[in-house]
Amino acid sequence: MRLKIGLFKTKRPPFEQRGDSFFDSNTEVAHRWFDALVSKFSPAVEKILLAHKAFEPFGMPLIKVEPVVPPITTVTKAPQAKHSISRKYEYDVAISYASEDVELPEKLANLLKQRGVKVFFDKIFEAELWGKDLYRHFSHVFRQAARYCVIFASSHYAAKLWTNHELKAAQARALQEGDQEYILPVRLDDTEIPGLLPTIKYVDARTHSVEQLADLVFQKLGTDKEG
Repeated sequence: MRLKIGLFKTKRPPFEQRGDSFFDSNTEVAHRWFDALVSKFSPAVEKILLAHKAFEPFGMPLIKVEPVVPPITTVTKAPQAKHSISRKYEYDVAISYASEDVELPEKLANLLKQRGVKVFFDKIFEAELWGKDLYRHFSHVFRQAARYCVIFASSHYAAKLWTNHELKAAQARALQEGDQEYILPVRLDDTEIPGLLPTIKYVDARTHSVEQLADLVFQKLGTDKEG
């Protein structure tokens, strides 16, 4: 079976001399020729498409259509910003106190430890501290190893060499922190501690229970742990 499709024939448009330029001369003739071509071209294409549709089920398509393969594109992931890693501390809180005032600091340390806070209190780490160079170790703890330093300020604290050493290490850290609080002073009496400005906010242990002190430490650490 042969499908005969009549193709239209077109005549070359006559040359017409118009204007000074060759392109100006035949502009109108070319426009009329393309208008006539459109009216004859559309029915011819329609016949070809109908014939293709009729023969395609028999495996004899008139028009071979190549599948369109989309170009392979490489997806480049946008560079991810490097996240700053928050500093890891050995302890949440380091407690500095004079041995004469040990009762309240020890209660606070035990209460914090029971509630899951990592706290440095020398009596808790007696076995670990045995044989260490305490001057160097305490300097490391109160300057680098803790998130906050709680100081129990008193007349005994101001008079002792070891507490002054711990305070100097804590003050060096506070200087590095800038506006971020590091030293959290708890007042046991009205003694002025050299190096701690009177404008620093104290918490008075004479008006706060140890449980209230623990709650304040939790708030400072930003925890929601319950006792």
